[in-house]
Amino acid sequence: GISLRNPGAVIHPGVMYGRWCAEKWDGKPVAEKPLFYQGVDDFTQDVLLGLTNEVQAVRKKMEELCGIDLSDAVDLKQWYMDCYGDQMTDTSSLKACMNTNPGYRGLTHPCKDAEGGFVPDLKYRYLSEDVPTGMCFNKGLGEILGVAMPMTDKVLQWAQECIGQEFMVDGKMTGKDVVKTRAPQALGITTLAEFCTSAGISTTGSPSAGPREPVVHKIVFLRHGESVWNVANIFTGWADVDLSPAGEMEAVEAGKVLKEKGYKFDVVFTSVLRRSIKTAWTALMNSENY
Repeated sequence: GISLRNPGAVIHPGVMYGRWCAEKWDGKPVAEKPLFYQGVDDFTQDVLLGLTNEVQAVRKKMEELCGIDLSDAVDLKQWYMDCYGDQMTDTSSLKACMNTNPGYRGLTHPCKDAEGGFVPDLKYRYLSEDVPTGMCFNKGLGEILGVAMPMTDKVLQWAQECIGQEFMVDGKMTGKDVVKTRAPQALGITTLAEFCTSAGISTTGSPSAGPREPVVHKIVFLRHGESVWNVANIFTGWADVDLSPAGEMEAVEAGKVLKEKGYKFDVVFTSVLRRSIKTAWTALMNSENY
């Protein structure tokens, strides 16, 4: 459900394709960097709708066959409504949601300087990360379930050529680089029974028998503290900037709260960025998780 809800698996490859595929771009430098989210046009909206509708077909097929509730894995427009509903000034369409989202104001396509203009950076993380970790999962599960995904196939074929990888061959997740992805096929999983076993979904001999009672775990999500660019009101993205003094104190206070609540952790994950790593270590030390 978390994987099928992943908006980056649809938005980032879909918008990149919608602006830079052969149908839309002649390969020549453009005068200005195009807006990314707020520049979505009718063509790109159709691409995004095709992608999100295919993910919904995968979700519904999984629910039908396994008797599980994946209702949290909403389509892209509903995701915008859930996350930004009171901020967008026009929610009449997916394009309108993206064009009028103030959180996206001024954000442009990833580009490189070229001959007095700009060309797209087609190896940017929107393709090099979101395709193998997101889109390939959607496609791989859809393939196992027998769900047709023509728009996903089109965007995935284009994207893998852009980043110099081979995940899909003739519409199947059998490329030599599939092992670098989160597709089930990367682990040798090619049947629903194998997928359910790996995912902990008990079918008791029948795909429609439904899941077993889940094992309950606690997961704590912790946002990094204030960064020095937060203080300067600069959009940070993947820039590796440090915590501000206030951000360091926020991490200390987070650790104290975790200690007060009695949390002890088996495993901790963090991004590769210093503000996240420092927040994690500081919170762990102050919650006596050594």
